[in-house]
Amino acid sequence: MLSLWSGWCLDPKRFLILTSCTALIILFYSFVPIDNLRHSWDTYYEADLPDRHTTALKTSRLHYLIPASDPTLKFCANVVTVLANRYPIPTMLGYQGKDEFDAKAAHIAKLRSIKRYLDGPAGEHADDLVIVVDGYDVLAQLPAEVLIERYFEIMDRADKHLADRFGITVDEAHQQGLHQTLLWGADKGCFPPQFDEPQCWALPHSYLPHNVYGRHTHDGSLTYNDPVYLNSGTVIGPLGDLRDYIDAALLLIQNTWKEDFKYHNSDQLYLARLFARQETTRTQTITGAEIPGLEGNRFLPAAKDFGTNRTDYHVAIDYESAFTCTQCGNEVWIRNLAYDRPDHTGLMEEDVGVEKESFKPFPIQMPGAIMMALTRIYESTGFERPVKEWIRTVKLGTNVATGQIYAIYHGTCNKDNFIMRYKDLWVYPMIQDLLQSAANAIRAKEPLATHVIDGRLWVPTHYYPEDKSSYDLFGGVYTDSPNATDSFIPFTKLCKIHFPTLFENEV
Repeated sequence: MLSLWSGWCLDPKRFLILTSCTALIILFYSFVPIDNLRHSWDTYYEADLPDRHTTALKTSRLHYLIPASDPTLKFCANVVTVLANRYPIPTMLGYQGKDEFDAKAAHIAKLRSIKRYLDGPAGEHADDLVIVVDGYDVLAQLPAEVLIERYFEIMDRADKHLADRFGITVDEAHQQGLHQTLLWGADKGCFPPQFDEPQCWALPHSYLPHNVYGRHTHDGSLTYNDPVYLNSGTVIGPLGDLRDYIDAALLLIQNTWKEDFKYHNSDQLYLARLFARQETTRTQTITGAEIPGLEGNRFLPAAKDFGTNRTDYHVAIDYESAFTCTQCGNEVWIRNLAYDRPDHTGLMEEDVGVEKESFKPFPIQMPGAIMMALTRIYESTGFERPVKEWIRTVKLGTNVATGQIYAIYHGTCNKDNFIMRYKDLWVYPMIQDLLQSAANAIRAKEPLATHVIDGRLWVPTHYYPEDKSSYDLFGGVYTDSPNATDSFIPFTKLCKIHFPTLFENEV
């Protein structure tokens, strides 16, 4: 082969053709800026790939649902962060809800609103991903494509942890129907405080390191507790699995609801009871029937309360704060870090865990996926400041104990600092530009991620209405209102009264 190539090149005419073509290629690329080449590739990849590969790649949708009845300041702050971080147009569930859908009257109303949505036309594809977050104390921090990819990474870790508990491989666990798909936020304390019920005492330990919070880990105080309890304020998972879980919770409510019970309207109570049933059943399978800790006044609910023989709903808890960081019990661990070192690490220099003489500053790495996603969003706004300079000024909310830059913040317990948390987010100083850029991206029908995740292309559930009367510079939200005129509400109409607080420089 080498002798043939050498002979070809030694032929004067052929050699002249080869060198001429090479020179032309080099000359062409020397006049094309590298940024233009990258832009051309990005444009092809983002705009053309779905059409070119529909036969080879599956397309899935991401749903973003916010149960809320009214557009308060905190709700509008929630929506701003969702839109700016390039999530799908959120759907407001229970908008001006009445009767059984009135969230003001009972928290369990949100379960009915979620069921109505999942049972409707939007619920056609069981393997779509759905995110549901509380309306008045949640903020999105990281872009949608980061969370989509991170979700599957977390589930892989959760599957391994589950398989390890059973002493089998992940493949064997999957063959037995053991896997995790529904990821809920984590609490460090059990609420409602029904301490004799299994959701407060029978849950497995997390897979966090034994000293994750320093030398005081597991000392009994909330700050140093293992975050193993289900928090119902945020969830992400497949549409079909979430629908099954919500249906099971509503059946449990139907069978056990008592008006004189203090927590009868707590959605978290019923969802946690289902989770506990799953975990105690798994424990019994592992031990051969024994449930450690079942003593004294502790008890297991009667099987008839649940109205079904099904016990496993593939529920996992976000121990790491990789999906959601709940504030309650994590106040000292939540820190806004600048990842301003050359290798995109942030240095944690404060001894928040009271380690005293044993404390040493340590770095936390910003994942490359976050760096790339933030860069893409920033560059879409047209700001002239070089992205390398800008990214070093960005501070990101981080659980410094677990080392996770969380995707979503959930302001549990103290609500007074919520707007302060909002103004600390990286999006706040340039929020108007980000909202306009995000709205333009949705109108251009850009995918949510610039690459394939879990073998699929990810797109929004729906786009903005095309009629001019619905146009808004900043986008808007869909609702589940039966009134057609309220099915889509432009953001300015919905939240204009709150613009002085939402925007650093009011429009």
